[in-house]
Amino acid sequence: MDLTAWATVDNKTEIAFPGVYLTLQSENPFFPPKEEELSGQEDISRLAPSSRPLPIIPYPVTLKQGEKKRFVLFSRSRVPMEKVCLFDADKYGQEVREELTFKNSQEQGLGISLPPGPVYIYKFAPGGRMSFLGIANLTEIPPEAQARVYLGQAEDLEGERVQTRYYQWETSEKEYGFRIILRNRGDRLRKVRIVEHLYGEWDILNSYPAEYLQMKDAILYEVEVPPQGSYEIEYLARIK
Repeated sequence: MDLTAWATVDNKTEIAFPGVYLTLQSENPFFPPKEEELSGQEDISRLAPSSRPLPIIPYPVTLKQGEKKRFVLFSRSRVPMEKVCLFDADKYGQEVREELTFKNSQEQGLGISLPPGPVYIYKFAPGGRMSFLGIANLTEIPPEAQARVYLGQAEDLEGERVQTRYYQWETSEKEYGFRIILRNRGDRLRKVRIVEHLYGEWDILNSYPAEYLQMKDAILYEVEVPPQGSYEIEYLARIK
């Protein structure tokens, strides 16, 4: 994946800035309160900007009075990325989402704070031409974090989550059972990642398939759904 970040700077002041270095902020800088709102006991700490700096434009720029310009923040080529189909019913309901994911790390050629904003997604078409796929929104991605870009609902994939059991023991422990059904209406095999969130102290009593990744507050399945077919996941969890 090739990744290029741009910043648009609008000089709304009555001052020209020749040959300056600019540092972006994740939020608007503070605006001093009106004089009548200040008091002798004003906490000056709240006047400080709360946002942390994002990348510095790596070259001096010149902004004339009232001028609006766009600058390249950085450009990286061949950033490793993965295209995944995700089913997370707790967060997104019954939708199977298609996402691009990549690690914002130095090993991947990044490792800097990625600013929030719109993401314009292109794909190289036959003949070397670029095909525009759409626009997504990216939240601020700190260094070493995983970035996820939402592409839309996965084509030909449907998901369904059904509760199969609920029981509360006298010890206040609870048992939950769920079945996840994935349907593939297309003509090719599709890989789907399923996330099930669990809170508190929990154990998985039964699971089909038996292979899953156990995380702090969730379990993760990765399955293959055959063309014109379906795949079912079923598990039983006890939560203290």
